[in-house]
Amino acid sequence: MFLGEHESYFYGSAKHKHRVLFSNLVTGLDAGCSTLYISSGESVDMVQAKLCNFGLKSDDPKQLQIVTSHQWYTPDGNFNARRVVDQYRRLIDEALDNGFAGLYVSADASDTLDYLSKKGMVKAWMNYEHSLGTTFKFPMEAICAYNVKQIKSNDQFLFQLVKAHKHTISLKSETRISNEQLLRSTLYRQLKNILGETTTTLFFDYLENYNSKQNCPLTIENLWDLLQPILREVHSSIKQNILEEIYARIEL
Repeated sequence: MFLGEHESYFYGSAKHKHRVLFSNLVTGLDAGCSTLYISSGESVDMVQAKLCNFGLKSDDPKQLQIVTSHQWYTPDGNFNARRVVDQYRRLIDEALDNGFAGLYVSADASDTLDYLSKKGMVKAWMNYEHSLGTTFKFPMEAICAYNVKQIKSNDQFLFQLVKAHKHTISLKSETRISNEQLLRSTLYRQLKNILGETTTTLFFDYLENYNSKQNCPLTIENLWDLLQPILREVHSSIKQNILEEIYARIEL
């Protein structure tokens, strides 16, 4: 991971989460950056103890700061995207003033997503993630981690989070995978629910041929432009209301 990158990670266990997020902190420190860890489901003291077990210890808050998800995102019970962005910018400025190259962030946002889901404010969170961009124009790198249980039954969550980040770290291999791979798997499930398996399989076969002939890969930017004509070609009887339902479900 490098400065400027904004990535997502869906973890299945605390052990896997710590390995990825703590390793990111080490990478940042080795790169001469200040670091920030945002925790969910763990107190600051618990994180500090686990960091020591991981071989990572710093008594200098200029090098490593630890806060809870609530402290960082909803300190007064409300989520304000502008406040969060200002907090990041302030830390970046402080890091640069103290001679660091930038800021590395390992953020477990699971508690915040749960909290905002209960308050019916998930859209505000997704808008915030999108507003950050898939890459940063300022010297910050961030991994945004989510518990896979939160999103495995909600493809809309997955679609929006994938769109908001440059890469996603694979749950199984803990390596970076392209958003195109996740887009394809998520899209397949959505279309299968609406059109059935046979039509969806035909669509993906056609998509492969179309992409190879047109040299036009499936990306977030061109996804809907590709979907409409190919769906109509594969299944000419598809009506506009079905296209609208597909569009609404995947929330492009």
